[in-house]
Amino acid sequence: VGSVGRVGRAEYHKRLAAPRSGWADLGGVRCLSVPASFSQIESKVRFGPFGAGGRVLGAVEKGWEPVREAFEENFALNLELGAQLAIYKGEELMVDLAGHSPAQPGYTTETLQCVFSCGKNVEAIVVAMLVSRGAVSYNDLVCKHWPEFAQNGKESITIADVMRHEGGVPFLLDPAAMDDKSKDIILSQAHLDDVDLLEAAFAAAPCVHDCVGHRRTYHSVSRGWLVSAIVRRVDPRGRTLGQFIRQDISDVLGISYFCGISAAEQANFAFADLTQISKPYTFAFEALPALLGVGCPIVATAIKRMMQKNNPAARVVCDWMGKIPDIHPRFLNTVAGREAEISSAGMPTNARSMAKLNACMANGGALGGVRLMSEAACEESMSEFTVAHDAFFGCETSVSVGGFGDLTILKENMVHRELTQALDGFLGWGGWGGSLSLWHPEKRIAVSYVPNAMENSILGGPRTARIFSALRTVI
Repeated sequence: VGSVGRVGRAEYHKRLAAPRSGWADLGGVRCLSVPASFSQIESKVRFGPFGAGGRVLGAVEKGWEPVREAFEENFALNLELGAQLAIYKGEELMVDLAGHSPAQPGYTTETLQCVFSCGKNVEAIVVAMLVSRGAVSYNDLVCKHWPEFAQNGKESITIADVMRHEGGVPFLLDPAAMDDKSKDIILSQAHLDDVDLLEAAFAAAPCVHDCVGHRRTYHSVSRGWLVSAIVRRVDPRGRTLGQFIRQDISDVLGISYFCGISAAEQANFAFADLTQISKPYTFAFEALPALLGVGCPIVATAIKRMMQKNNPAARVVCDWMGKIPDIHPRFLNTVAGREAEISSAGMPTNARSMAKLNACMANGGALGGVRLMSEAACEESMSEFTVAHDAFFGCETSVSVGGFGDLTILKENMVHRELTQALDGFLGWGGWGGSLSLWHPEKRIAVSYVPNAMENSILGGPRTARIFSALRTVI
């Protein structure tokens, strides 16, 4: 099982299920000392967006039971299909859970699903590794390593700018019609198949700072391709970002975290399709109440932002995710979607793998005898946070020089208040639909929550608010 170390699938389940005392060592990380157990969850509500109740398998260390209770409550409230939760404290795996509703049979701790913008953490970790190796500096101009990028107002963009979502290309303006958004260049699957074509589109694109009126505009899909272009030019082997992640992170740590996985290799893994809340349920139980002022203010904010005429979030970047109001994940549920390198919004993984990588960051760049970067580079990547208005979100965001976010600054109409309070001290990011990838450097806590049922929240939501509130009582 790649996500927990170099041991076989049957051997891991044998060790996990067998009663034992003390810690079991699995591939360099100290795993749970308590046996796994099943919980049959009965539904507490008549209506809900997803499955009714479910079954949870896994284990939590003594004292961490409130976290499991919160995780199970999400199933009782019909908020889940399949979901995973993994938490490290130091180098010790404290929580290892997976659950599935009757509508998602066969879902386990090993199931992979797309985690959308959680992949931005991996991009940032790659850049921190390059800094650690002396290949780049955050203050470097992008054009120092990628000369073609110095076009149309992007000459002064630094790597730090890219990581802070100030790289100037959250979407692609047509150089000949910059004031006409109907002329925006839309990326297609042809760009995914031809990395030179993809990078040429970004190199030629005008900087959007003047068009948007703000320097910071969340690069929801595009940041990873800028990072990949830099990686290809500074890596001695000329690897793409996806190849670098596979060989220097996933294979080294023994985790299942992919930025592009071949069709042949996909047959070795189980995938769960991302599933959105049905449109009738969204309209009747979420959108309409929110807009009438009696529902969730976060949903109301999301709807209003999406409908604003000049909102950068409404600009179409690529043709495989649809456009407002029909944004969808369908391409990412296909073999071709999983083959593509879309690190900012298309990496499949599971909670175990994500949490193990996060634990490296929580522990100074190393875990279980494997060091990804120097402690100094790890610390630098999480330093120099700047607060600025983000035109995409319509509020201030706080991002480090290395590209990691502090979600506690987001307004209460963007993230649930209980969640922002519980996230104090945590860094990282979340993904569309509800996944969260975070760590607490001071407490050395690393958390990964991965669902395939997509809720209508921007970053986190009621499910993660419940889980992190419980986590706070433990830590």
